[in-house]
Amino acid sequence: MLKAARRQALWSVTIGAIVLAGCTATEAEDTSRKQEPVAESAAQSSAAEVTFDPSRMPIFSDELPVKDRKQWTLPTDPYFDHRDWELETAAQVLMRVECMNQRGFTEEKMHLVPFAPRSESYGPGGERLFNEELAGKYGYRLAPDPSQVPGVPYRDPQSESHEQRMADSECDLIARARFDGISVEEWKKRNYEAAPGTDSGDASFLGSEADMALEVLEAQATVGSQLNRLHADRQAPALVAAAGRWNECMQPLGIPDLPDQPWDVTSVHALPESLQERWVSFDDSSSPNADAASADEIAVAVHDAQCRESSGWNEELYEAEWAIREEFVTAHREELRSQFDGRAEKAARALQILAEYGYK
Repeated sequence: MLKAARRQALWSVTIGAIVLAGCTATEAEDTSRKQEPVAESAAQSSAAEVTFDPSRMPIFSDELPVKDRKQWTLPTDPYFDHRDWELETAAQVLMRVECMNQRGFTEEKMHLVPFAPRSESYGPGGERLFNEELAGKYGYRLAPDPSQVPGVPYRDPQSESHEQRMADSECDLIARARFDGISVEEWKKRNYEAAPGTDSGDASFLGSEADMALEVLEAQATVGSQLNRLHADRQAPALVAAAGRWNECMQPLGIPDLPDQPWDVTSVHALPESLQERWVSFDDSSSPNADAASADEIAVAVHDAQCRESSGWNEELYEAEWAIREEFVTAHREELRSQFDGRAEKAARALQILAEYGYK
């Protein structure tokens, strides 16, 4: 299975080693790999000639953000700002696509937009936003994702040939190894564990059930895991009272299965079933924006957003969420600093690779 601790040890590998590594040590150059928007192959450039724009570098700081209910900023946002992970993903996808093009799968395209702004639907810490303005545009659906290249669909492995799926798996490993500046074999050795009862050379993500259960318990005890489980008590008197006002405000809509409290907007499946059935085009399985919201959905969403605001629900929930997170961050600040370990090095590596491909 993946070992985050071991991967962190690799983050000090020099950028030059990453950039100069070919898609494989044995593969010949293939001119068919040239495609937009990749300006040039990383294998054709020199790290000494191309450097990234320092202003692209994410800032890693445990300073509390400014309170902003509209953007739903929270004290835990610095630990959930994953721009460095997004940069790493973009860099690896570029290398994977290039590798696939080299193998003749020229239909593979870069589907991510490096340095894209954050979606309107999410706050700085990844919290789903819902307010009257967004409801008026998208109903309960997500805003368009600016990180996706328009017209380039998600991969559908089910529609691909066995040869293409195998090539994709190989190219994915090659991209990961190149990012870490090591060979594929070395990457496998460092990031996989041999399953119990297999030869030591047999790599597998699987371990015994007991081992996996123990790892889950250990992970839950970490400060990072506790951070993920922080939530305000929605049965607190102030929230119960605000929920009652929201429910009364929603009554004119005539929703037969209206809940006692506002539903979670992070998933369409949290909506009352009557509304899910009413808007049959709802599908958040792969592309939440596949169908635009109907006028009926927008009208309900806007009314809901107004009721959440006028009832005091938004204000009470935001203050409760801020308080519980501020208390946790203050008590665990030293432990939480470990969340930043190695991330600047990884971000710099990703930015350098992106620059080599023409993304500056």
